[in-house]
Amino acid sequence: RLVGAPLDAYDAAFGFLARRGARVLALAWKPLEGSAADAKARGRADAETGLRFVGFLVLSCPLKGDTEAVLDHLHRSRHALVMITGDTPFTACQAAIDSR
Repeated sequence: RLVGAPLDAYDAAFGFLARRGARVLALAWKPLEGSAADAKARGRADAETGLRFVGFLVLSCPLKGDTEAVLDHLHRSRHALVMITGDTPFTACQAAIDSR
C-alpha cells in the first residue's frame, strides 16, 4: 500500500512500472472550497497543492505486431529513425528495447 507511505515508495513504484514500459499517471484529489468559479480564480498552483494521493493509473500500450518489420524496412532504406515521445525516459527506453 502506498497511501501514507514515504515519498521514496511512490518513486520506487512509479519507476518499477515505467521501466517495464507502462504509462503511469498519479491520481489525487482534494475537496474544493467555494464554487467552481472560486476554485478557477485561485489558479493552478492552489489547485495542485495539498492533494491526497489515491493511486496510479497504469496503462499498457504494447507495440503493434509489425513494428519491428516496419522499423527494419525504414532503416534499410536509409531513413533516419528518431523517437519523439511525451513519455517518461523509462517508458521511452522500454519502447525502444521492445521495438528491436
